[in-house]
Amino acid sequence: MKLVKIFLIVISLLLFQQCITIMGWKCVNECKNNSGEYTSGVNDKYIGPTAISPKLSKNIFFFGNIFPIGKGKLIYGEETPGSKRAFRDTGDSYEGDFGWDDAGMYSVYSGEGTYTTANGTVTKTFWEKDFVKIGAPVEKKLVNGRIIKGIFEVKDLLCEGNCVDGYGLETMGKDDFFKVGDFKNSKLNGNGSFFNGLVYLKGKFKDDLLVEGHVFCMKTNANFCLYLTENYRNNPLYQNKGYLSVKNVPRE
Repeated sequence: MKLVKIFLIVISLLLFQQCITIMGWKCVNECKNNSGEYTSGVNDKYIGPTAISPKLSKNIFFFGNIFPIGKGKLIYGEETPGSKRAFRDTGDSYEGDFGWDDAGMYSVYSGEGTYTTANGTVTKTFWEKDFVKIGAPVEKKLVNGRIIKGIFEVKDLLCEGNCVDGYGLETMGKDDFFKVGDFKNSKLNGNGSFFNGLVYLKGKFKDDLLVEGHVFCMKTNANFCLYLTENYRNNPLYQNKGYLSVKNVPRE
């Protein structure tokens, strides 16, 4: 029984090591004074200064413990087949300040920086533990070119106009997502539009759900579009308009 426990512990340590090694960074070219061009185990690219993790460097089972620290630029590369990053997509990038997490193990977005999604949403603000800092001033450019300035409120929401009971536009954090139109009880109720990077919906809404209108798919893969628009295909009140390029999302 003890041998089984020891075996499981060793396997866990090896898996942990592999996971962290993938997260760590390696120099691509000559990196003088701990600064240069680096790549990660998941095809990401980083240009800027780095430092050794103050915690992981003490782990005798660990290697690959270099992380972005200071002001640099990180570009997320193509994902390994079968894997999916959380909260980030291939082609997204972050340029700005990096710092250590609370445990002093990994680097995180910390300070002033700009996040750009692959679709073209640009969020300039202050960051804390990889997420937008609540209460921080922000300038956000949506995929349709519309620019919103304000302050991130509770749940990293940003509103222009009246997003409770009136006409407004609401977006969230660094996401492509936005909804615009007539709000009632903080939800779309009436004419409006919804965009999340995968679909664009325009028409009449009830409690944030499209009840009548047009449905567009933002992906060129026909099968994937069928999956995304499945809930809208068998209702005569919906008109499936097919593919819509991100560049052609209306500016409202």
